Amino acid sequence: MALIAGAALAGIALAPLAGATRPALLRVSLAIMMLALLRIEPAALSGVLRRAGLALLILAWVTLGMPAIVYALLAPVLPAGSPWLAAAMLIAATPSVIGSARLRAAASSA
Repeated sequence: MALIAGAALAGIALAPLAGATRPALLRVSLAIMMLALLRIEPAALSGVLRRAGLALLILAWVTLGMPAIVYALLAPVLPAGSPWLAAAMLIAATPSVIGSARLRAAASSA
């Protein structure tokens, strides 16, 4: 969690560097997601694919719903072009890849 917070703050503080790395953002994001998919068990993946509607609903909620709520809450407080508003929306749209594994490990050990 500290790494994500540090990276977000560094991106805001070092905006020119963040702008220079923007062209690689899609490739890096896809690579991270593919690495995260390697951690999914094949049986669990087939279960998700059988319930594709639920998976798409969750995806829409995470990528559209949460950023919209964050924007609605922070837009009255922060100006429209604020990097803090953009950072908050990006963080809200980012799914927690590590959190689900930790929750599953905690539930199995209880």
